[in-house]
Amino acid sequence: MNKSKIGLIEATFVVGIVALVEILEVILTFAFGVGEVVKWLVNIAVWLPVQFWLMFKGARGDLYAISILIEFIPFLNALPIKTALLIATIYIHNHPESVVSETVHKASFKAHKGGSKKVRPKKVRHKKPKIKKKSKARIATKVITKV
Repeated sequence: MNKSKIGLIEATFVVGIVALVEILEVILTFAFGVGEVVKWLVNIAVWLPVQFWLMFKGARGDLYAISILIEFIPFLNALPIKTALLIATIYIHNHPESVVSETVHKASFKAHKGGSKKVRPKKVRHKKPKIKKKSKARIATKVITKV
């Protein structure tokens, strides 16, 4: 998949939307009694578009998905967990050579595989360029036209 970097403008826009939704969740949780029920709907309504956007950009949305699971724990939605982990996800996507990125990818590999195996980078296979053979008739026409 093509891994394009996430630009500053679109990252600021998406992080701003997620931050505004988190502020709305805090107000709903502490102002009204139904905030815990409404926050589930709000979390899903925000999570899906942002997760699809991350997938479209080629980013691994593991951290952002974890933040949504944490947000379902009552009264923990008062913390800006989604915003912080979305910023971390964008940073990891834009800086794949960083130590943070390597650590997160190793941890997720171990969690998915369920063991303490060494993480080996994938081998890059370079395709050999195909060399087209010229037909004898084509070579003969070039020789005839040069004479």
